[in-house]
Amino acid sequence: MVRLILMILVICALFGFAYSNQSQTISLSLFWQMDTGPLPVYVVVIASFLFGTIFALMMSFPGWIRSLIAQRRQSKRIEQLEIDLDRVRSEALRAVRSPVPPTEIEEIHE
Repeated sequence: MVRLILMILVICALFGFAYSNQSQTISLSLFWQMDTGPLPVYVVVIASFLFGTIFALMMSFPGWIRSLIAQRRQSKRIEQLEIDLDRVRSEALRAVRSPVPPTEIEEIHE
């Protein structure tokens, strides 16, 4: 919820910036001496914001995939451990219900 509110505030700030800087233009010098024509300042700011967002998503994508894979492995491990625990519990209940016959050593001591 906090993330949504922050995102709404950032978007409102961007639109406010765009509205207040409609008449100001700049020209960008790109690689190999390529120049853009005059661009409004808000276009450059919004484009850089979008490129930064896309770059951040691309950088976080591999970690997100790794965490999903690890979570899936852990879920499978938990399921296996629960199956083993149920098996051990049922064996323990069977052992309690059926008493073990006394061994020769226990018979001698009695």
